[in-house]
Amino acid sequence: MAIITMIPILWTKSINNSHLLTYFSWTLYALIYFFTLYSNDEDNVDIFALSMINLGLLIAIQVFIGSFKVNGFDIDKILSTSLRVGWGIFNECGIMMLVSIPYIFYFIHKKKLYFWNVIKLLLIVIACFFTNSRGTYIFGIIILLSSIILLGVLTEKNKSFYLSLTAITIALVFLGFIFHGKIIEFIGKIKEYVFYNGLSNNGRFDLYNYGVKKIFSNPKYIIFGMGFVESYYVDFNQSIVMKDIFLVYHSTIIQTLSIGGILGLLVFIIFIYKRYIMIIKNFKSDLFKFLLIGLIPIEIYGLIDNTYHMFYFMIPLAISMGIFEVSKIRREDITC
Repeated sequence: MAIITMIPILWTKSINNSHLLTYFSWTLYALIYFFTLYSNDEDNVDIFALSMINLGLLIAIQVFIGSFKVNGFDIDKILSTSLRVGWGIFNECGIMMLVSIPYIFYFIHKKKLYFWNVIKLLLIVIACFFTNSRGTYIFGIIILLSSIILLGVLTEKNKSFYLSLTAITIALVFLGFIFHGKIIEFIGKIKEYVFYNGLSNNGRFDLYNYGVKKIFSNPKYIIFGMGFVESYYVDFNQSIVMKDIFLVYHSTIIQTLSIGGILGLLVFIIFIYKRYIMIIKNFKSDLFKFLLIGLIPIEIYGLIDNTYHMFYFMIPLAISMGIFEVSKIRREDITC
C-alpha cells in the first residue's frame, strides 16, 4: 500500500507542498508498524489497551472543552453545531471514541480499575452526543449493546455482575421516571437538530457518483488510482469556502480506488483479511472478542464515512497490529 499510493504522484495535478505529504501517509503507517513490531520485546497488549482507553478519554475532554467554549451550556447550540478540534472535526472525534469503547469493556471485564473505567466509559458516551454525528450515534449504540451482551456472556457465572447490572437498570429507570419530561425533550432536540434529514445520505450518492466517474475516466486511474489529491471540494460542489480542501469520498471502497486504483483495492483487501485473521486466531483471548464486535460496526461505518486512510485512525491501527503480533510471537515461543 505504501508503494502503490505513491505512484499517482507521477500524474496528479492538484498537489501543493502541504498536500504532497499525504502520498507518503501509508509509508508512515508501514514504518510505525515495523518500528512497533521490532522495538517491543515483551507483551504490551494491556498497556496498549489502557493507552487506547485514555486516548478516547482525552478526545472526549477535548470535545467537551471545544463545545463549551463555543456553545456554553446551551443544549440547542450544542446539538446543532459541529466543530473542529485542530486535528479533525467532531465527526472524526466520534469515530475514535467508538474505537476506544471495546477496550474499556475489556478492562471492566478484567476488573482492572473497575469504577474508574466505568466513569471513563460514561464520559466518552456523553461526549459522543456532543459530536452531532448520526454515524456516531447509530454505531455507538450498536457497539455499546453488543459489548454489554458480550460482557454478560463472559461473566455468566459472576453474580456480582448481574447484581451491578440490575442496580444500574433500576437506577436508570428511577432517573427516567423522575426526569422523563427532560429526557423526552432531549430526544426531541436530537431528532430536530441531528436527524433533521432522517437517514438521508447528505449528498453522499452524488459524491460517490462523481468519484466513480473520475476514476473510470482514465485507464491509469482505474489500475493505479488518481492519488490522494486529485480534486477539491470546490470542483465537486462549487463551494468557494472549501476551495483549499481536497476531496475525500466518504467511502472506504471508493476512497481506496481513488488513491490506489484496482491494484490498491486488491492489496487493501489482503490487508483487511490479514487483520481479521489475526483477530480470529487470537479469539480465545477476551480482548479480541471485544475488539471483533467493536470492529465490525466501525468497518460498516467506514463504508459511508472516513476511517481507513485517515491518520487519526491508521496510526493507532498500525501500532495495534505491531503490538498484537509481538504478543502472538511471544505466546508461540513460550509454547515451544
